Amino acid sequence: MKDWKKGILTSLLFIFTMSVEADTQLSAFDYEQRWIEILTEENSDKRVKPLKALLTDINKSLNLHSEAIDLYIVQGNTNLEIANALHNLSALSYFRAAKKSFKKAIRSKPLSLDGMAEASLASALYWAPGWFGDKDEAISLFDRSLKMQPNSFELHTQYAYVLHDKGETTKALNHFKNALKSLGTADMNNRDVLISIRKSEIIEFLDKIEKNDPSLINQRFWDRRDRAS
Repeated sequence: MKDWKKGILTSLLFIFTMSVEADTQLSAFDYEQRWIEILTEENSDKRVKPLKALLTDINKSLNLHSEAIDLYIVQGNTNLEIANALHNLSALSYFRAAKKSFKKAIRSKPLSLDGMAEASLASALYWAPGWFGDKDEAISLFDRSLKMQPNSFELHTQYAYVLHDKGETTKALNHFKNALKSLGTADMNNRDVLISIRKSEIIEFLDKIEKNDPSLINQRFWDRRDRAS
């Protein structure tokens, strides 16, 4: 093949690849917006059907674009939300799938989307019931990830909820404050809606801590609207 033909083919392939990557990133963002919208439904039972529909669409996209690492994060969060909403043994398969997605994202692209995969996996391991979770590994993952990305809004936020549950209120408050400080520097990829929701939840939670609100005592993770992202 002549050099000029090779050059044209190479250019076309590059343009096509860039277009696919751009579409994939947009899809990940769009899927996350759908995920957020579904979570505004206060009745967890009513979330299951739209979450499963969302998961089906994400899986189809990943079949076409298996290299789209950010999609694995949204896939993991969707599986996790289905598990949280089911509250029964069938939730375990979704929990396993969520862990698999997060681990895939972490292996392929560590600390992507402000460390969301690490934060979500650590939170899932901490809040999972009984033998299915691993609280020690959750704490270790939070600590390791924050050493590598100390300005992560997601990691500070989710770790703060965990520390509050452990009764380490002072440390929890510090992480909440660090989360708010990191808003100007965290790599949130223009995810303004999620940021706004998270920020409101933090402020509300801090207000309850200050007032010693009894509703915070033994509050299960899946009973909160601020579950792992």
